[in-house]
Amino acid sequence: LPTCTCDHTGRAHKATHEGMADEVSKRADEIYESLADKHICNLKTLEATFGGDKTMMGRGVTMFLSTNRDVSEKVGAQLAAREYADLRRTVHTCKGSAGFVGAERVKEIAFNLQNSSQELAEKQKEAEDKTSVEAPVEVKAQTAALARCIAELLAELDKLPTS
Repeated sequence: LPTCTCDHTGRAHKATHEGMADEVSKRADEIYESLADKHICNLKTLEATFGGDKTMMGRGVTMFLSTNRDVSEKVGAQLAAREYADLRRTVHTCKGSAGFVGAERVKEIAFNLQNSSQELAEKQKEAEDKTSVEAPVEVKAQTAALARCIAELLAELDKLPTS
């Protein structure tokens, strides 16, 4: 979560932020659960993308894994730093590569987070103080849900043969 800029101190600070963390966590769970009908990794889509060529499919999975292992950390850091334009680009790239490997959950949540981060980037352009634009609970929850979906996807893809 972003570095705190609130005026609360001591117990009030702790209570406020514990409550916010609970709210983010609850909303992230709701977002995650809304994706239950989507595949973690749709193997039919993956095979179709590479024309059934197992060697090419393995290379595609290897490429996805090598370029997306750190996406969750990168997105979290960009959110914390309030680098919303960079966040949008990162999730846009993740969304596209997720489509190639049939990662329906990651693709959908990345799409939603891309739109949310675009709105924040536009607000930031208009703001006098760029750091004053804080991500709402929904964006923080989308980021947490994306991290959970990516972790599941990486675990699934790690099981696939890549050679």
